[in-house]
Amino acid sequence: MNNSWLVNRHIIIWMIAAYFISLLMLLDYTPWWILPFSGVAIGWRWLYVIGKVSVFNRLAHHGLTLSAVAMLIVTSLNNGMMENMVNLLLLAYGLKFIELRQKRDVLVLVIVGMITIAVTFIYSEALTTTLVAAILVVLHLSILLSLHAPQMPWYKQLRTAAKIGALSLPLTASLFLVMPQIGPLWSISVASGATTGLSDNMSPGDIAQLRGSAKLAFSVIFDDEPVPEQQRYWRALVLDKFDGRQWQQREKRSRWLPYKDEVTWPDLSGEPSIKYRIIAKSSNQHWLFGLNVATSADNDVKSMADLTLKSSTPLASTTAYDVVSYPQLARKLTLSAAQRRYNLMVPADSNQKTKVWVEAQRVQFSSDLAFAQSVLRMFNEQPYFYTLEPPLLGDDSVDEFLFTTQRGFCSHYASAFTLMMRYANIPARVVTGYQGGEWNEEVKYLNVYQYDAHAWTEIWINGSGWVRVDPTANIHPDRVISSVEDDQAQPFLGANTFSLVRYKQTPWLNSLRLTLANIEFYWSRWVVEYNSEKQMKLLEMLLGKLTSLKVIVFTLALMSIIGVMLWWQSGFRWQRPTTKQRFELVYTSLITKMSRHGVIRQRHQTPNDYCQLVMARYPNITDEIQEFTDFYNRVKYQGVAGVSQQDVKHAKRLLMQLLKKI
Repeated sequence: MNNSWLVNRHIIIWMIAAYFISLLMLLDYTPWWILPFSGVAIGWRWLYVIGKVSVFNRLAHHGLTLSAVAMLIVTSLNNGMMENMVNLLLLAYGLKFIELRQKRDVLVLVIVGMITIAVTFIYSEALTTTLVAAILVVLHLSILLSLHAPQMPWYKQLRTAAKIGALSLPLTASLFLVMPQIGPLWSISVASGATTGLSDNMSPGDIAQLRGSAKLAFSVIFDDEPVPEQQRYWRALVLDKFDGRQWQQREKRSRWLPYKDEVTWPDLSGEPSIKYRIIAKSSNQHWLFGLNVATSADNDVKSMADLTLKSSTPLASTTAYDVVSYPQLARKLTLSAAQRRYNLMVPADSNQKTKVWVEAQRVQFSSDLAFAQSVLRMFNEQPYFYTLEPPLLGDDSVDEFLFTTQRGFCSHYASAFTLMMRYANIPARVVTGYQGGEWNEEVKYLNVYQYDAHAWTEIWINGSGWVRVDPTANIHPDRVISSVEDDQAQPFLGANTFSLVRYKQTPWLNSLRLTLANIEFYWSRWVVEYNSEKQMKLLEMLLGKLTSLKVIVFTLALMSIIGVMLWWQSGFRWQRPTTKQRFELVYTSLITKMSRHGVIRQRHQTPNDYCQLVMARYPNITDEIQEFTDFYNRVKYQGVAGVSQQDVKHAKRLLMQLLKKI
């Protein structure tokens, strides 16, 4: 077995680095136990390379593999198919380090590494992901160069790999621009955790988990001036079913089936409106975001009866859609008897203290709105606290929150307020989404992050329709223990030590964060959001009115330019022949033309021998062929300093005189 490729230790270092970078990119979606299993295999491989350990024990190898498979099976019960496949890929990738015995094993490792790079784009299409993926591609190309050219210095291997990658960019960009843009051919279920976006149910503390994520949820581009910050309530889900602890949608729907409770709005041209475009990050869910009341003319966006927007298919990638919101439309809506009944339902035997309290207080107020305002005053005046880390609650979560802990997050206040309204015979429902966002004045767009996740309540008031009520906003500022803007909340906000959100108070770091956000925005808008519509506009701008012939010619011309560039970079050059070479070509021309007349020169024949052969065949050109041969010998063999342009012209003239007599 030839293991000479292992002489260069940097190939092992590159393989290890490639694995851990890939694992880091997928860390949010992989279980913790993959790291120790892979760490054992990779750690042993490095110790083996430096001569500290012997061959991996076969029994230990089998034990490690079986243990890893057992862990994979146990954790797969709670994961989606995609997560299980990714876990299997990363596990096999790490354990393969034990079996690096031959060159083909390294090739397998490189192939698995390239597949892992592709998998990362399932979860993220961010510019940072693309840049890291480019680095990984260069690393894997360097591994292949180390394998096949081990004598090449490591820095030359890296440089060559980078050059190969750079040469592929023009072709990649051209194919991206001109190839037909088609959607995904299939979808795969991806189980979503709390840090990847909103969930279709809400328990106390659920929204707080999202506050620990600094990931971008979506960006907004307004056609006109942005709406005031206090009106930026981005609705996503309506939760109208309560079991005493958890709020959820009344009807559980499969992500793969279309929504049936769609509504078609009448002509709204006379209504005051807000127009904007949303670029939503992938969530693998149907729900979309919009201000109240949101509508969209996009074919894949549906308007629902609960005034939310839904996508026809789960958002498997970054998706852009246009929205028109009508903030005054809600007051013109009606509430059916069935909708009223659904939004008054309460669990039978839970949170009885709250029920008794509401029944005693409700009789003191003549209107629904007056009672609702009294509850908000209670939150403001009595010792209720807002905190990012509230205490845990039991089964009667509302009772415990209202009368015992009195500390909570937006989900606590929205849940309690909604239940209190229902006990008071006021139709109410919980709405989850996002509140606020970060406006970029320079580029004119709004970024909404996961830590902007929020929950509030909507109550039905006759004559006003569904009215938004945010009970969390009524907490007295002196009783806000921590919020996302507080210094003490920074370790909680953004969770990751390297998240720049944690350092918003440092001017230069915050400036860097905003600059990176701008770059990411442009990347999403012009690259990730690039679709068939934008492709057609680009081609029309370049070619005018599009025809099949124009597109074909443009594509072929583009490919030809790239081909010439690659041909040039590969070292081929078109060089004009020197004067000496042109002189030789004249003699070669004589041989070629005479061979057509039956006089073929043999390899061993000198110019003089060939001259005799021609004279024997064509006596009438004896003087001409002799003069031509003497001139050729004199220029080439008799030490004349160089071949001049005049020599070439004279040789051509002698050749022409000779050929005329044949």
